[in-house]
Amino acid sequence: MPQSLCGRSTRTGVVCNLEATKKSFLKDTWRVAIDGFETEGAIYHLLHRRAVPHIAGVERSGDVQTAQGTQTQTRTQEYKSRSSSGDHMHGHVHYRLILDVVGEEITQFQSTCTFVKAVIDVLEAHRAAYIRCHILHRDVSVNNMLLLPSGEAILIDWDTSWNLKKDVKQRREARTASLSHQLG
Repeated sequence: MPQSLCGRSTRTGVVCNLEATKKSFLKDTWRVAIDGFETEGAIYHLLHRRAVPHIAGVERSGDVQTAQGTQTQTRTQEYKSRSSSGDHMHGHVHYRLILDVVGEEITQFQSTCTFVKAVIDVLEAHRAAYIRCHILHRDVSVNNMLLLPSGEAILIDWDTSWNLKKDVKQRREARTASLSHQLG
């Protein structure tokens, strides 16, 4: 259950493709609807094109469609133009992302060596994303590091990342890292 009325109502889980008998990771969320802002799937594709290591592959991603073929989106912003804090309220679009891997939380490591290697993998991913793509993850936390059966760790949850080549005002309005990360 979400801890706040504000947020993306993200739900995750393991899904199975019955034809391929393969498990995958599903993320069901409500992304901020701002024109020109990359979806999480698009960010993953950019990271892969630039050969950023320790990143999950995307099997599928996209906006959830209604029966009429339109985006499923919020309407609250149509009725309230400003939040109580004075910030503009943005709409949200229902979005799903399926990653090609299923891992364990990084806290499930079996040895200190495994843990240290996992942290190094994640730092390499973040460094390469910054150098090759000008992207900062902005929420590197135990919740966003997965340990794969191979021993490799991957950095997931790029939806709060910043593309440093984009307009600063647009980034600030659209991306907010998890509350635990913001509070330290």
